[in-house]
Amino acid sequence: MVDRTAGIGHDAGVSFDQGKTDIEYAVHFPSHVEEIHIDGKSFQKSLGVLSSTVNNISGMSVGRCTNHHSSDPMHLIVKEGPPDAKISLPTTGRVISLTPERSAAVHAVVPAGTHDVNVKHEFCHSVTRSKGNTVTTEYVHPGSLTPEEHTRNATRALKWNQHIGVTEDQLEEHVVIAEKDGTKRVALPMDANAGPLGQLVSGKSKEEINLMFPDANFSEPTMFENPKLKATVPHIIMTEQNWEDGKKTFVANMAKKFGHDGFTFVRESANGQPLDQPFDARITIHRRPHPLCLEDSTFKAKTVHDVSDVAGVDLSAALISANAPEAAKQDVVAAAIFGAPCNDAATAKTAKAAKTAPTIVSGLDEPGSTADADADTHDPESV
Repeated sequence: MVDRTAGIGHDAGVSFDQGKTDIEYAVHFPSHVEEIHIDGKSFQKSLGVLSSTVNNISGMSVGRCTNHHSSDPMHLIVKEGPPDAKISLPTTGRVISLTPERSAAVHAVVPAGTHDVNVKHEFCHSVTRSKGNTVTTEYVHPGSLTPEEHTRNATRALKWNQHIGVTEDQLEEHVVIAEKDGTKRVALPMDANAGPLGQLVSGKSKEEINLMFPDANFSEPTMFENPKLKATVPHIIMTEQNWEDGKKTFVANMAKKFGHDGFTFVRESANGQPLDQPFDARITIHRRPHPLCLEDSTFKAKTVHDVSDVAGVDLSAALISANAPEAAKQDVVAAAIFGAPCNDAATAKTAKAAKTAPTIVSGLDEPGSTADADADTHDPESV
C-alpha cells in the first residue's frame, strides 16, 4: 500500500496537490557557473503536485539577491525547460538593463552587494513563445481554465501522468500491422496492459470506440494472441489512416504542459565581465491550487487517494507492471486481422480475387530481440 503521508520527502505519486501557492527557491550560482537546472520531476515535487497537468503556475517573483562581484551588476534570467532546449517564459514583463556596452531585457538586475529586488512577473497565456524549431509546451493561465479543463487536467494527472509527452512511435509498441494486396490494416489490442491507447479502448463501449476510430466497424472484437502481450486478447481492426489520425489526436491530448521539463536559471554579467564570483537569488514561483484542493473548498484533502475517491478513479491497478511478451505466429495473426470487417479496399475483395496472402508488416519481435526481457510499466486504468 502506498504511504498516504504527503510531503516533499515522500514519493511524488502520493500527493495530488498539496495546496501550495508560493514556492521559494534559493538558487546559488558558484563561481564560473552560468546555469542551474531543476528537472521536471523535482520541480513537480517541489510544487507539491502529482503531475505537470496541475502545475497551474501563474507567475514568478525575484526577491532578495546577493551579487558577490565587487562592482558589476548581474542579470538574472529564468527559462522553461533544460539548458539545451530552454525557452522564454510566457510574460512580456521584463526589466530593461542599460549599460554603455549593451541593453538587455531580463527578469532582474542585481547591483553588487545584497539587495531586495522585489520584481514580480505575471504570466500570460496569450504570449507566443518559440525558439527556432523547439516545440513549446502549452501554457494557459490557471485563472483562465474552465471547470471542464480543470477536470480534464485532474484526470490526466490521476490516470495518464506517465503518458504525458508520449510520441506517435511509442504508441506503436503493442499494435500489429498486416498487409494484403497493397492494403494495410492495424490491430489495436483492447487490453489495459497494451500501452495508453490499449488502456483507453479497453474501458470504452463500441459506440465510443467508433467515435475514436470510425473505420473500425466491428461486430465483435477480433481475438488472437498478441505478439507483444503473449496473451490472447480482443483487438480492434482499423484502416491505416484511421490509426494515424487516432495517434495524432491522442498525442495532442497528452501534450506536455508548462513546466513539465522543469526550469533553468541563468545569470550573466551586465557588462560581460567573467563570472568569477558567486551569485545568490531568491525566486518564488506562484501557482493556484487545483479547485479540488483549495483551502476554502469543501474538499480539502490533497492526497492521490482522497482525490481519486472524489474523481471516481481506482488507482490500485496503477502499480501493476506488464512484461513485453514473445512473438506469435505471423500467419495466424495476419489472417485474423484480415478476417475482420473494416472500411477499406480489402473488405470489398473476395477471397477469389485476392492476389496475395496477408502478411505481418510490423508488430513482431525481431529474431534474437531482447524485447522479451525488457519490462515496461503501464497504468492499466482506463478512462
